[in-house]
Amino acid sequence: MKEDLKLEGIGLKVDSRIIVDSINTNNFNWQLDKTLEECVELTNAIIHYKREEIANEQMCAEIGDLFVQISILEHLFSREMIQKCINRKLKSIDNRNKRINDKPLKNVGFQP
Repeated sequence: MKEDLKLEGIGLKVDSRIIVDSINTNNFNWQLDKTLEECVELTNAIIHYKREEIANEQMCAEIGDLFVQISILEHLFSREMIQKCINRKLKSIDNRNKRINDKPLKNVGFQP
């Protein structure tokens, strides 16, 4: 069953004052290093989550940490270019979904 979802970005809020303060306090390379650290932590959390070794709360904490860093990167890089890349990626996902949905089911134990 497909549902129409109305999403405006991820819909989460960050305090822009704190984001700007972080940008002014920490240099560009520090921000990039911190983002790498948060990406690694989320990657590890996903691995542990799939093994049922951590709870939703821990996953949400890592997602939140990375989201904050991405919010900082949004201010450090071109928002317009980021939006173009998001649009291109969404189109790619949409095309892949259409290809998958158009294929008949194969090698499945159950067929409708």
